[in-house]
This record gives sequence, C-alpha cells and structure tokens, in this order.
Amino acid sequence: MKYLDQTYEHHPVPAEIEQLRYMLARAYVPYQMYMLKYPLPMALQVGTLFPELVKPWPPYYYDEDYKG
Repeated sequence: MKYLDQTYEHHPVPAEIEQLRYMLARAYVPYQMYMLKYPLPMALQVGTLFPELVKPWPPYYYDEDYKG
C-alpha cells in the first residue's frame, strides 16, 4: 500500500520506518455471543445494552473524596 501523496517520495526512508507504514496496529476482538440484553432504562443507567460489557471500576474512579 503506497501513499497517494507523493510529496515525500524523493526522501530516503529507513527500512524499519518503511515497515511501520504497512502495519500500524493490531487488535484482538473476540466474537461476542449475544445472550441477554438490559431493558432500556437499565442500559442507560449502566451505559451499555449488553451485560457482558459491564466492568466494575475501582472505587477511586467515582469516589467523591478522591477528587485530587
């Protein structure tokens, strides 16, 4: 995959930088089985429709005493 902008084509690019052009990132996204869903009022309260995505946060993220 070459860039369409040819502005920098006349400058030499090191091989390790050239390799980064092609592989910017990787992600592992497992398949999610659709099992249950929250009722809409509950989904709005917890921020997601799917119970599998609800993660408990440590208390210091939402504790009023920990406002730095």
